[in-house]
Amino acid sequence: MSEARGGNKTKIVKKCITRLFKNCRHPKFTFGILRLLIPEADKERGNYGLKEKALARLICVSLSLDKGAFDRLYHYKNPNYHEPGHGIGDFSICVEDVTKHYFKPTSTLTVNRLNELLDQLADNNIEQKPTFITLINSTNASEFKWIIRIILKDLKLNIKNEVVLSAYHPDAVEFNMLNPNLE
Repeated sequence: MSEARGGNKTKIVKKCITRLFKNCRHPKFTFGILRLLIPEADKERGNYGLKEKALARLICVSLSLDKGAFDRLYHYKNPNYHEPGHGIGDFSICVEDVTKHYFKPTSTLTVNRLNELLDQLADNNIEQKPTFITLINSTNASEFKWIIRIILKDLKLNIKNEVVLSAYHPDAVEFNMLNPNLE
């Protein structure tokens, strides 16, 4: 989808979201999906206190990665730490490349469980490592890449929140302006 441009990308997103919510408009389901699709608009979940370098440390500790893997994650923008074409500059792709051998090929994670785990990560009173290990054990490498993007609150889709909200409901954008809580 990242190859689609402008209006075409908007049409694709609207079509996907319309199809996603076509058969289920239950508030708990829609809230769970919307907070994953537009994480920067989710006011209910606090900040994780995790940016790229802190995530690199947490991933390495959680997976017991060696110094070389840590350096690739910590210096994800520096081409001196990477082979050409291996996740340089995009932290989530770098994470996927470095950690792909540590994940199962299938996932057992549900949307509700993912949101519970992300809420735990955002809770400053809970140690993050056990929650992170649960995430790792419940996902495949591709899903984990997207979870990293959710944590960083940048899905790298270049889609405005208004597009997602208007695809969900024609009045959702206006409602969200009056009540900036996704729920």
